[in-house]
Amino acid sequence: MRLKAIFIFFMIAFTHVSNLFADFSSEQLARRIQAHLIIRDPYSARLEAEAALTRYPQDGLLWEQYLRVLAQLGDEKAVLKAWEQYILLFPEKKQSRVLIEDIAWGVLHKASQSSSIITREMALLAAYFSQEGQSVHILLRGLRDSNYAVREIAVKLASHFRDSQLVHEIKRLFYREKVWMVRQQVIQAIGKMQMKEMQQPLEQLIASESSLAEEKALAIAALLEMLEKMNRGEIESLVSSSRAGLRQLACQAIAYFQSVRDLDQLFILAQDSHPSVRSAAFQAIGQLHPKEFQEKIIQIARQGIQEVHPSIALSSAWLLTIYLPQEGQNAFHRFLVSDRSETRLLATAALAATGSYGLNAILHYFHHHADPYVQLNLALALIGQEVAEEEALDRLNQLFFSEKEKWVEKNEGIFSAITGSRSSQLEDPLESPESENQLLRLELLNLLAMRKYPGAEHTIRQFLLEKTWGISATAAALLLTEGDEEAIHIVEDLLQDPQPVVRLQAALILSLWSREESAIQTLQENYTNSSREDKAKILESLGRIGSMNSISFLLEVLKEPSQTLRLIGALALIQCLNH
Repeated sequence: MRLKAIFIFFMIAFTHVSNLFADFSSEQLARRIQAHLIIRDPYSARLEAEAALTRYPQDGLLWEQYLRVLAQLGDEKAVLKAWEQYILLFPEKKQSRVLIEDIAWGVLHKASQSSSIITREMALLAAYFSQEGQSVHILLRGLRDSNYAVREIAVKLASHFRDSQLVHEIKRLFYREKVWMVRQQVIQAIGKMQMKEMQQPLEQLIASESSLAEEKALAIAALLEMLEKMNRGEIESLVSSSRAGLRQLACQAIAYFQSVRDLDQLFILAQDSHPSVRSAAFQAIGQLHPKEFQEKIIQIARQGIQEVHPSIALSSAWLLTIYLPQEGQNAFHRFLVSDRSETRLLATAALAATGSYGLNAILHYFHHHADPYVQLNLALALIGQEVAEEEALDRLNQLFFSEKEKWVEKNEGIFSAITGSRSSQLEDPLESPESENQLLRLELLNLLAMRKYPGAEHTIRQFLLEKTWGISATAAALLLTEGDEEAIHIVEDLLQDPQPVVRLQAALILSLWSREESAIQTLQENYTNSSREDKAKILESLGRIGSMNSISFLLEVLKEPSQTLRLIGALALIQCLNH
């Protein structure tokens, strides 16, 4: 009885509206519908639009308003059905960017209020790619989301905007956010968004004894990113601070601004009581690499090598190698033969960073060390210097397949190295270890191709055959990577491979390495018979390529029974329209 009463009510309302419109022109009716949309009353707008179309069924403007109404309501089935009718009436409009984007946004606005976390995350990505005014509303909602994973992604994406509302919300999160993985994104966002008014709060965070070491490092990086310079008085104030974090900031600021003027302050900090400060001071001196005071620098580096703390001793060994290569290289031995894998990795990273100064030691340990990660990182160092390149590429190629453990990149100051994920203490629970592993391996494949390694094509094909490729949409959204022309050419050739899995994986990688449209046909042909997971990867790839040639295909995807696939399809539509 209740449903019947509702039906009768709408029929009466519809009849009343139809009679009311008897004397209105189509333009007047379109303006009335628009007025309802402006005041966010899509239900009344729908009644008026449907009534108006019974009177003017061939009017294009009314049909466009009707499509916008259905999109704002989030009625996906109705809007697609109406779109098909619209295209039959006006076939020349089938590539209308504005209407297609309205339809896609209808799907995504509804998603931004979903109870599903993944659905809300997809809506945030759409906001990021669109870069339009309505993006801010969705990103703000994400920054205030009750789920920390959604907030983390929202902050990461919002940092690429300069909207005052987003700036205000990120400042609020700086003071209130308790979840570390969100908080670290907030600190990074402050630097990216150049919030200079946050200088003092960042300095207080760095100075606080209760702040995590990782938190201090992020705050220092953010602070340096927003500053243009630091005068002598500011440096001296940091150096004389009772807070180790601020003294460490002084070291990194001097190196960042290449301020040889403040070398004397680094000499003071090289004798600091705190290990992190001493290590940072040695690294800063080496980054300046002054020609003056060489004897003094050699003296303090020799003293530092005697330290028990590996970070200090290895920073000193690196510094000494720059000035006295043979003596400095000898200092690495005890750390490279350590029983602790973390110590060996740090020593490898520091030795690799010596460049041509440490070449003899790099060659020696590359040939004689048993640790595969020592070999891997030293092979990369040799390739970078174009020394023993053929042998280094061979070893890199072997390690690519023999080391099955997930790879991650570990950083300590200016030193960086690849290691197995089980060895790393710096994993981010919100990031997929598999995503980082695949990206690192792709970088190495790219390197093999760039150096024209004879087995590069075979290695790439084996990787595509054995590995199910696909990183998270969030990671892909923020990547600033591209394949070398040679690597792209090799992968393009694999689009013709007899193995279907190789063809598909090659197309997925091409979407990340380049925007070449050669992958589109392969992606679309594989869609229908793929698993739901692979369908999602295909849609994400089509979005990354961003071609208008994918529009018709993606509109069909909006009919998918899976809400997740409809969302990714809508996101891909927006990417294609905005590339």
